[in-house]
Amino acid sequence: MGSGQVIGTLIFISALITNIIALSTHGWYYSSTTAFGLFQSVSGADSVSFTRTSAENVVFALSIIADVLLLVAIAANAFAFLEKGDGITGILGGVLGIVAGIFLMIGMASYTGVRIMQVDGVTLSWGYSFALGWLSFSLAILGGIITLT
Repeated sequence: MGSGQVIGTLIFISALITNIIALSTHGWYYSSTTAFGLFQSVSGADSVSFTRTSAENVVFALSIIADVLLLVAIAANAFAFLEKGDGITGILGGVLGIVAGIFLMIGMASYTGVRIMQVDGVTLSWGYSFALGWLSFSLAILGGIITLT
């Protein structure tokens, strides 16, 4: 296993962690008084659960699929590192990382587009969870490219 696979695996782990944090926190976007997440909104000390819209469902489903793919990519790279797999195992890890990144990109782009159309005319600020979602996409793609090189 080359140094590219080790670095790629560490980047995959970072992508997985950032995506889990993004999914579980309520900082996706902010209105003037409320922070919104995928599962609840927080206004002051009050936390209110709400029914997810199609935007939240799409980003949640694709992010879970991407997380599973990242776990498999990490495992494939670990098998390549332990030399229990052949050369194709490391390649599989890189390709799965890129595919996971594509799933994350589609989910985040869908969420962004739908959310912007729903809040037309309302002041909206994107939050840290939203940024972490996009960061996890970037890390998954980068990890896949580094693993394959």
